Amino acid sequence: MGWRREGIKYKKNEVFVDIVEQVNMLMSSKGSVLRCDVNGKIMLKCFLSGMPDVKVGLNDKLEVLLVCTCSCV
Repeated sequence: MGWRREGIKYKKNEVFVDIVEQVNMLMSSKGSVLRCDVNGKIMLKCFLSGMPDVKVGLNDKLEVLLVCTCSCV
């Protein structure tokens, strides 16, 4: 890949994961829920040697394959 220099080496191959969720709820004066929603994002900070494929399992039903091919890293 032209955007990443060759020979990148880290002493430790590390991936830091932050999961940020925001819960919004609107309740009536009687205590019933009128509206509720959840927004979330997963942020990764990677220190990986070379050009590895990263496979992340979030739970037993959902798997995400992350392969970065953009120049934003």
